[in-house]
Amino acid sequence: MDTLEKIKAFVSLSQLGSYRRAAVSLNMSNASFSRAISSLEQELGAPLFVRTTRRCHLTSKGRDFLPKAERLLSVANEVFATSKENQISLSGRLRIGCGTALSQMFLSDLVIKFSQLHPLCSFELFIADRIFNLVSDRLDLAFQVFNIDHGASEDLPLGIIKSILVASPAYIKLHSMPQEPADLVHHLGLINTQWGNKWAMKNDKQKMVIVVESPFCSNNTLTLLTLALSGAGIAFLPLPLVFKHLQAGDLIHVLPNWTGLDVDLRLLQPNKMFESQLSKHFVEFLKTQLSEKSNMYFSY
Repeated sequence: MDTLEKIKAFVSLSQLGSYRRAAVSLNMSNASFSRAISSLEQELGAPLFVRTTRRCHLTSKGRDFLPKAERLLSVANEVFATSKENQISLSGRLRIGCGTALSQMFLSDLVIKFSQLHPLCSFELFIADRIFNLVSDRLDLAFQVFNIDHGASEDLPLGIIKSILVASPAYIKLHSMPQEPADLVHHLGLINTQWGNKWAMKNDKQKMVIVVESPFCSNNTLTLLTLALSGAGIAFLPLPLVFKHLQAGDLIHVLPNWTGLDVDLRLLQPNKMFESQLSKHFVEFLKTQLSEKSNMYFSY
C-alpha cells in the first residue's frame, strides 16, 4: 500500500473515530485498514491514535500530523483531478439517497439532464423517507431536510422548502373552506407520521401549533398527496410537490396567508478530500440548476 493510501486512512480515522466506519468509508477491509494505520505509525516513529473501547482519539503526534496530511491529500486530489479531466471524459456510477417527495420534485429531472451531458455516467438512486448516513448507507451524496451530525459528511445548504395546506375542490365543497387555523380542528387532516399531528404554522405576524385529527396518516408524502387529490382531507405538503396541481385546479390552497415552518434542504456530501470528480461535477451542476429554477422549487 502506498503512502497516499495510508494517509487517506489516517485522515478518515481521525474524522470518524472508528476503525470499522473509516474502513467502510474507503471500501477497505478491517485488516487492510488496520495494517495501513500501523504501517504509517511505524514510518513516523510514533503512535497517532489512542484506542479506547468506543473511539480512537488522536495523540499529540497525530494532532500535529493531521493538518499536514490534509494539505497533502488536497494537493494530490487537485493533481489527479486535473490529469483525469485532461485525459478522459467524466464517467462512473453515482449513488444518491433521497426522500420520495424530493425525488419527485427535482431529482429525476436532474439525473436525466446530467446523463445527457455525460453519457458515460450512471446513477443508483436510493429513495426512502428516512435519515441517510453516507458511510453506513454507502452513498456518494444524499438529499436531506434534517440538520444532523453525519461524521465525515459536510452539509451543503441548497435552499428553503415551504409547505402549504392544500385540499381538493371536492373536499372543500363538502366540508367548506377553513377561514382561520383554529377551524382545522373541525376538518380531516392528512397526517405525516414523521412530523405528527401537531401542525406548526406561521404568517407575517405570529406562529401557532394546531392539533389535527384524521383517520388517515402515512409516513410517505406521495401517499398523502394522493389522498388529498382524492378528497380525503387537508394535507400539509411541500410547495414544489403540489405546484402543478394548484395550477391545474386539482388542489386548492387552504389558508393562503399561512405556511408551515421553513425547512432547510441540504445535500450531504463527503469531506472534500474524499470527494470523487463525478460527485464534484454533479454538485456544481446541481447548484446551477437549482439557482436557475429556484422560483419553481422554493417559492410560489
